Amino acid sequence: MADSGYGYRTHVAYARDRQADVVLRVCLTTFPLEQADGQPFNAVAWVLTQPAPVAEWQGVCRINGRCFPVRLIASKLPDEQVAAIRKRKRRKAKQDGRAITRQTVPLAGWLLLITTLDASWRASDVLRLERARWQIELVFKPIKQLLRVADLRCRDREGAEATVRALLVAWALQEQTAAAVRALLPSGARDPTGPASGWRLADLSVATLRVQVRGGWTVARVRQCLPRLVRFLVSSPRKRRQQEADIRQWLAERLPPAQPLREAA
Repeated sequence: MADSGYGYRTHVAYARDRQADVVLRVCLTTFPLEQADGQPFNAVAWVLTQPAPVAEWQGVCRINGRCFPVRLIASKLPDEQVAAIRKRKRRKAKQDGRAITRQTVPLAGWLLLITTLDASWRASDVLRLERARWQIELVFKPIKQLLRVADLRCRDREGAEATVRALLVAWALQEQTAAAVRALLPSGARDPTGPASGWRLADLSVATLRVQVRGGWTVARVRQCLPRLVRFLVSSPRKRRQQEADIRQWLAERLPPAQPLREAA
């Protein structure tokens, strides 16, 4: 999933070559589309004539002689959000010393996504995935702070790359520990109204891994202490549903259960 900065056909090709799917925000003027028979598709005109709040079209995008099946999903944005977007686009055009195009203003009222996901993912599902994209951004914050990525001591490229790879391996191990602890919590595992704190779980898991490397603290120890840790890991009841727990619950219902992970000794 990515914003419009990655909304180009080259990134669709890159992902598909690696057997991955995409959900990309796009600018239709820089993302030409074709009908299944190879005829050009006027996506802008199609979007601006849609009466429903959510519309979907299926076709292909072509790059370097290769065709990739894609779905275009258009969703109308709330009026208050549209006004802010149009104001921002006019200001940006003025700063760049260019005239705003005739299509820019009406298209600002739509969220436009290109996806390679198949039809088992309904348009509403794809839109929900896009709204959850902020959760990906939130992962970077604990990685930087809990693993202290900003404090790299090496100055050469090879050393920096090796360090970052080691930190990513550490984070993957942390995620395994956090998943094991989350599954043991009596509440808050997937409950958006009483959720587990992702930050606190990550903090506990990173600390656990550090001690495991040094020796003396294991996941078994965390399991033993869990009754006393619950009050620190699970938030108090809340009226507003936590998006992270909401998305975990939704994806758990959609996707096959993950294979159980082996606990580190």
